[in-house]
Amino acid sequence: MAMETVADLSKAADTVTIGAERHAIIVDAAAEIGCLCELLRQHEKADWLAVRGVSARISDLAVMIAGGLEDEAHQTADLARDLRRN
Repeated sequence: MAMETVADLSKAADTVTIGAERHAIIVDAAAEIGCLCELLRQHEKADWLAVRGVSARISDLAVMIAGGLEDEAHQTADLARDLRRN
């Protein structure tokens, strides 16, 4: 069975094209990473469990961004769900 590709992500030669919704989701995830990193910098004595939780979220967002930019089989609706969870 062939993998289904997403209409709003296509790669051809040296060009990658993404749709507006997918682009917005990826930009939101990147912005959230920036905010989370700033939050960690502001709290030098943050509880290690909080740091672990924030770093886990940063890791999840980074994986989501990579999948959103690279994986043609990753549906945009799934990216949106992953961004909005917890």
